[in-house]
Amino acid sequence: MQTILDAFVPLTMPHKSLSFKEQRLMSILNLYGARFSNNHYSNIMQVLDIISKFSDHQAYSLAQELQGNKIGLF
Repeated sequence: MQTILDAFVPLTMPHKSLSFKEQRLMSILNLYGARFSNNHYSNIMQVLDIISKFSDHQAYSLAQELQGNKIGLF
């Protein structure tokens, strides 16, 4: 879970310019309906809401990809 939070929570900063990797992560959040605003707290809550809906398998698979142990996301 920490790996996923470490990847997604930094994206919640308002007016943040995103690297290529962060843009790819943002596209995942957008698929789940994330629409960030200038309210940092609200953005974090959206990320937590999306992550909490992941199945165990989805969370494990995503964490593996983020750690570089599985090919697929990047």
